[in-house]
Amino acid sequence: MGFDRIFDLCPRLEILELRYVKFPAGPAPRTLRKVSLAARGNLVPLYKDWELEPVADVLLSTGALNVDFKISTFISGALDLSVLFKYDSEVCIVAQLPGARLRTYICQDFVDSFLDPVPALIDMLLDGPAVSEMHTLTVPLGVLGPALAASPRWPCLRRLSVHIYHHSNFEGRPYDYYKRKPPLLRNAPALETLDIHVHLSQASKRPTLEDARDLAARLVPLGSSILREVHVHGFPEDVAR
Repeated sequence: MGFDRIFDLCPRLEILELRYVKFPAGPAPRTLRKVSLAARGNLVPLYKDWELEPVADVLLSTGALNVDFKISTFISGALDLSVLFKYDSEVCIVAQLPGARLRTYICQDFVDSFLDPVPALIDMLLDGPAVSEMHTLTVPLGVLGPALAASPRWPCLRRLSVHIYHHSNFEGRPYDYYKRKPPLLRNAPALETLDIHVHLSQASKRPTLEDARDLAARLVPLGSSILREVHVHGFPEDVAR
């Protein structure tokens, strides 16, 4: 079933959800408050063609994500940006934009695909104009590390939350999570707080007190040089005490 004429038939449409159908041509009605779209391919061009920038809540769900998608267009101007891996088969991007606008991008069901979403996520973080106003960033270490290697500029970033996964299809290989830490941010002069979240897999070794001390020792120089607070989450309670 097609929805080619839905904008003509419903010129004062406020809420729209379309999944895996033929989409109508834009622009969309200015009355829209919430939009949810799902497709196999790139939906960012449709976001632009429909002129959805003023809409309060927009969710795009696709089965792929690559650099050509230019996802930074969708989250441009983000104040708070979150990138999380879920269930080893889903990437979820959530951005809070000025004017209380919410943008959510979900990429799922691509594990057996040749497309790797990580380069597109790195490209998003390196788009200076799109993230120049970003105050908080939540991101996996597997995305943050390569992004920092390219010396991004995040002049307004105040809080960075890094998620370290013991093993993930996105990371490509298992590793000793407690021995890895984010490289020093040199182009984020406003940064005050670093949160590190450790995620264990079922096959993970239980971290020890020595592991906790090792991670703390690695963080001390980082905290004393540019940060006011460093928080580490994920160690068992008896180790963290």
